[in-house]
Amino acid sequence: MGKDRHVIRRGGVLASALLLSAHPALANLPMEQHMRIQATIQKDPDLARLPSIRIDSILAAVPVDDRLNADTAFDRPFTEALQQGMTWYLAQRGLRLVAQGEDLRLAGTIDRYEGFKGWGHWGVDVGLGFKVFRGTERLPSLPLKSLLKYSDDDEIRDEEQPKYKEQGLSISFGEVLFTRIGIDLCEKLIDGLKERESQLMAPAAPGSTSVPRGTMSIGASVPDAEVRVDGQLVGTVPLVDLPLTEGHHSIEVRKKGFKTWKEDVLIFGGVASHLVAELEADSGQK
Repeated sequence: MGKDRHVIRRGGVLASALLLSAHPALANLPMEQHMRIQATIQKDPDLARLPSIRIDSILAAVPVDDRLNADTAFDRPFTEALQQGMTWYLAQRGLRLVAQGEDLRLAGTIDRYEGFKGWGHWGVDVGLGFKVFRGTERLPSLPLKSLLKYSDDDEIRDEEQPKYKEQGLSISFGEVLFTRIGIDLCEKLIDGLKERESQLMAPAAPGSTSVPRGTMSIGASVPDAEVRVDGQLVGTVPLVDLPLTEGHHSIEVRKKGFKTWKEDVLIFGGVASHLVAELEADSGQK
């Protein structure tokens, strides 16, 4: 099949809007669906050791429409699409992303944006800085930068078209490009969190004795079940080497359509524990 191309001239610069497939277009996909198609996502068991995280917000301190308008790539503002996409991707990689009761709160700001759109160079340069809070304490920020350049839109078309063709989808250059930016920022955030692991772990209160910790790996008979420890959402199964203080803890595993699985466990300092929740279908739920 030949590609569909519409060429327009704006201010003396040729711009090309490229459709990546001859299949019927399914427009306005959220960034996380693009991420699922584009990326080969693998869980990193080391990420379960990091504190739980909530991405509180992502805002733009600069315009995001410099030659490539990021806000037109998805069916929502780019900052909103990026926040939702990053939250989804990071959870798939194994970070404990929570909606409340987090150990760390991240507030992001796009402080640099430059688009490239013309013959010989297509792409975008994005700077995203995360302020990091542990309770009311401000920790050092995490500055991230993502720069993607292509010789033309055919280059990215050749790379990504087969993945979308398998799904019967037709999407724009901008959707692919800005999803690639989101994936790149996620991986760089993961690297930054790993490098600062010792700084990010909550310190013991002044004058107190450090509480021994053990770990708990939690699986379930049903995939993607939600796990709560002592009433706090900590992620979805499988969780590997979740750090817990020594002593008694209440574990709950939940999924819609199944009865809530509960168990009280005793954690010993320096000891790795494991459990698997056998979920039973709840006939009372539709």
